[in-house]
Amino acid sequence: MENFLKSVMIINDEIAIFDPTGDILQTQKINKQYLVYYLYRILCKYQKVIGNIVSMEKIYNVYRLLNIPEGVPNCYSLRNRLTNDTKELELIYLSILDIFSKFEEDKDYLVETKYSTDFLNFLQDKENVSTIKQDLLNLSKIIPSLGEPETPPNKFE
Repeated sequence: MENFLKSVMIINDEIAIFDPTGDILQTQKINKQYLVYYLYRILCKYQKVIGNIVSMEKIYNVYRLLNIPEGVPNCYSLRNRLTNDTKELELIYLSILDIFSKFEEDKDYLVETKYSTDFLNFLQDKENVSTIKQDLLNLSKIIPSLGEPETPPNKFE
């Protein structure tokens, strides 16, 4: 988990370093959206394992920040729903990172099950920065638009 977190932070730093001056497509924001979505999908997929170590209230707080309706049983699609506000994206990113960091600190208390082993193996597979970047690239191909539309669609079209 520690190496996974380091890799995620490296990618976040690379996104932050990008100079958005004259950036028509706002790629810095888009890249941040994909990173947040990637972390969200990991969080929701392994919620039961993480929730055994970290307070479920922290996890639900992230879901509230993402405007996910209460009681949604599975990972909720965020296509065209993820905020375009960079400050909100940063808050969500930091909230998820906090959950993963807390999990890393207390993972010695984790009860070993097939599900928890799958999660730890997943994290081990994703320790490399280039692996995570490839996952983000694949996500961008599968889900071409994560952000909310900047302007509402014309109701007469």
